[in-house]
Amino acid sequence: MFLLLPMLVRTRRQYPNARPHLVVVGSDMYAEVKFEERHCDGVIEALNDKSRWEKSQATPTERYAVSKLLTHYMAYEIARLTPIINGEPAVNVNIVGPGFCKSELMTHEPGRLYLLEAMQFLTVRTSEEGSKTIVDGAVRGVESHGEYIEHQKFATVENLVSPDEGLKLKNKIWHEMLDVLIPAVPAV
Repeated sequence: MFLLLPMLVRTRRQYPNARPHLVVVGSDMYAEVKFEERHCDGVIEALNDKSRWEKSQATPTERYAVSKLLTHYMAYEIARLTPIINGEPAVNVNIVGPGFCKSELMTHEPGRLYLLEAMQFLTVRTSEEGSKTIVDGAVRGVESHGEYIEHQKFATVENLVSPDEGLKLKNKIWHEMLDVLIPAVPAV
């Protein structure tokens, strides 16, 4: 996200009629997050601490939900920081939630989760159906800038994304991310 935005802004400046989009794949799983690490002074450091992970009650599903919450936070900040050209965002940044899509990702995991595979068989979308959500985000107009689109409809964000705690946490994590990214990739 961080490295694509400047290129997309350049494209918009070079071709004023172009309408670049940055579609970020999110998930409604962010709303289920417990995210105990949010109470730590260094959230990113706590998330990267293997010994903390081994002692925690967090499951892979919880970690996935945390990663999606962080994805939402970063996408909202990038949308907020997107330059305005001719009265509208230079790049249309939105977040889409394609829903639970069946894929082959888990078929090669040791100790396959047969219950999850059964749930996939019964309830999930195909990858093709999920991809329609991504395409939908890519063709929407400026009304979708900075918005979360779930199942091709604007969705209300919940939990740690919108309340006061969420705003404080989003700002804290944003600055922690910049502290990590800027030394590694100064172009950020």
